[in-house]
Amino acid sequence: MVEPGAIAIQFPEGTRPASAPTVREAPREFQPLIQSPSSPACPAGNASQGPPEGVTEATLMQWRVRAGDPVEEGQELLLVALGDHLHAVTSPVAGTLLVHWSEAGDPIGAGETLGWIRPLPPVLD
Repeated sequence: MVEPGAIAIQFPEGTRPASAPTVREAPREFQPLIQSPSSPACPAGNASQGPPEGVTEATLMQWRVRAGDPVEEGQELLLVALGDHLHAVTSPVAGTLLVHWSEAGDPIGAGETLGWIRPLPPVLD
């Protein structure tokens, strides 16, 4: 199960990459940001798009930021290869990338947690 806050890739139901990686649990003290698109509580716009039809495997190609880097809302975080296409995964909020578990070249599975972002505190007027 994917916790809210995960940066995740969604595959159509019933498909999985040939060699599914081990899913690692994120520390509980990190604030969730993105829910798995299959979750009914997932806010519109925060879910990653699924791959093109027939694509059952994805590969993390490149992280554009490192753990500890500040990120802006909408900033590209990483590139994922889905079939013959590269797709950018963007940050849903401004904050700090706390950790990422997958590395370039790793196969990634549906709903796998790739990293966590600590959002900036809200600005109070």
